[in-house]
Order: sequence, then C-alpha cells, then structure tokens
Amino acid sequence: MAVFEDVFSEAQTEMIALALSCAGGAVSDVYLQFTIDGNMCSSAVFYVRDAKAVTLQDLPSTDWSYEDKRALVSQIIDQVHRISVACAEANRPVPVEGYLHYRVAPNSLDARYSYDEIPDDDEDPVRSRRFFAWQREVQQELDSV
Repeated sequence: MAVFEDVFSEAQTEMIALALSCAGGAVSDVYLQFTIDGNMCSSAVFYVRDAKAVTLQDLPSTDWSYEDKRALVSQIIDQVHRISVACAEANRPVPVEGYLHYRVAPNSLDARYSYDEIPDDDEDPVRSRRFFAWQREVQQELDSV
C-alpha cells in the first residue's frame, strides 16, 4: 500500500507536469487551483508567460487543439480525485480547495490548502471568483515589478 504522503506528493507533481506539458516550455510559473466537493473535482490553471498571467486558452497554440486541452484538464482532475481518495483511505481530512504555485527555473512548488467548506452561489460560483481573483492578484504583482 502506498504511503499517504507519497500519493499526495505524486498527484501534485503529476498535476504540474500535465499543466506544463501544454505550455511548450514558454512559461516561468504555473498556478493551479483545484476544488473537491464530495465526489466532484474541478481544476483551473494559469501561467506566467512574458510577465503576463495567462490562462491555458491564452497560451500560443503549439499543436494543442481544444479537445487536447480539455483532455489535459480531465487528466488533472483525475489527479485531484486521487488526492481525495488518498485522504479518505488514510482517514485524513480532504482539502476542499488547493492552490499550487510552481516556479519553473528554481523547480520549486508552494502549496496551500483549505479544509473549510466554501459556500457556493449557483449564479456566481465562489470557486470561479477565487480563481480569477488569484489570477488578477498575480498580474498586479507582475505589473508592480
């Protein structure tokens, strides 16, 4: 049986590797947010490229089609689900939300997790607002440098 920490770490590493796979090596940072709500998992990614915070859709297309990008996000969500299962099997709290920031040049990963329930409004999902707020915050930091 795999050790809980190893599964958690491997899933994070795989999510970042998947996110980097479509960036074509032209990014300096990867920001990945995921949420776990029961059996539902979601994920969103943005990057820093040329001092701009850009989403997956904003990256210059190499050979990636829309379907390829959707498949990539699905694979990332599979890793998020893997974290959820590992937590449940180890009787550990399941994070409701996770934020990963990977810096390419120094090869470093910062991660933070929230275990508190997130109220959601069907009209204006809090999770989407948090993701875009995070992207705006990063862009503001980039603009101030």
